[in-house]
Parts: sequence; structure tokens; C-alpha cells
Amino acid sequence: MADLQAEVQAAADDLVAGGSETGLQIAVHRYGRVVADVITGVEDAGTAAPVSHGTLFYAASTAKGVAASLAHVLAERGDIPYDLRLASVWPEFAACGKERTTLRHVLMHTAGLPGLPRDTTVADLSSWAFGYSPDRPGGVPSRRGSTFGMMGANGSAAYADIDSGLAVAVMRNGPAAGWLAAVTRIDRLIAGTEEYQ
Repeated sequence: MADLQAEVQAAADDLVAGGSETGLQIAVHRYGRVVADVITGVEDAGTAAPVSHGTLFYAASTAKGVAASLAHVLAERGDIPYDLRLASVWPEFAACGKERTTLRHVLMHTAGLPGLPRDTTVADLSSWAFGYSPDRPGGVPSRRGSTFGMMGANGSAAYADIDSGLAVAVMRNGPAAGWLAAVTRIDRLIAGTEEYQ
């Protein structure tokens, strides 16, 4: 993976230059070590401000994998119960009829929460759950159950594979023409490296 940084940077630059993306942040970790840390494009097409490491992109559902793993570890240790009502620790969450929603509901995707309405503001976010989680895009070989990750509503993705020690995050600055192009291309690029063949 010595030249993975250069390969991921070139692929990301190509996606932006080709118009399927306007701005990207990509991080690839292997056994806790950063092997690629890429930024490219603009954070806002209107201002043409370049993407930086500090640029905040709407991550949609990409943090679900980390949050779900943490919740399961805490439940296994007895620190929180699966039947914990979310409103007991986050009172604002009870808005819009969600006062009886438990941690178990959220982890099992049975909470009945909608996606964000288009007119939702930052101030409204505590009343809603966001995103959805279709399957992880194909690419890096993995055994069933070893890989966990989520896709965001905007095409951003984050996933990790227990067996390979690999963790990947591809953050997009918004909907663009190539919805899954960046995630699929980066995933296949990593899958094509010598270590995964």
C-alpha cells in the first residue's frame, strides 16, 4: 500500500475533474495507521473555496457503523440496556412522536424514523433521524459478517473490515451526478492492491 496515497489522490482528482464530484475527503486506515488521506475539489461550488481537512461535509448515515458498534459494546458490558428510551438521555428526540423509541428499535431499524424533509434546517436536526443504509458497495474481498459499514443519503460511505484491519471513509460534499462513483472507484482501487489479491 506504499503508493496507495498517490493512487487514491489521482482517482479523486479525476472524479472531480470529470464532473462526477465537486469535492471529496477520503481516509483509508489499515490496522489503525493512516495509509491514505486525500482532499480534492471545492467545498462549495458557489464560492469555489477549496476542500480542506477541516471542511465539514454532511455525513448522512456514515457514522451509523461506529455508533452501532459502540452501542453493542456498551450493552454487552452492561453499561446501557437495549430497552433504553432515547428520550431519557436526549429529551429533544421525543419530538414528533418518538418518545417511546428505544435503542433496540434504532439498532434493528424498526424505529419508524423518516428521512430528512428537504426543508429541514440545522436547528431542526434534533427532531429527526437521518439517512438510510443500503448495502456496502462491492470491492474489497471479505468474508460474510467481517465487514460493517453504512452509506449516507448523499452517497458518502464509511466501512471497516475486521479481517483485513481496513477502514475507509469517502465523504462527498453533496449530491452530484456520480452518486456512487467515488465510493465504488476507491473501493475497487483498494481491492486491486497487491495485499488483497
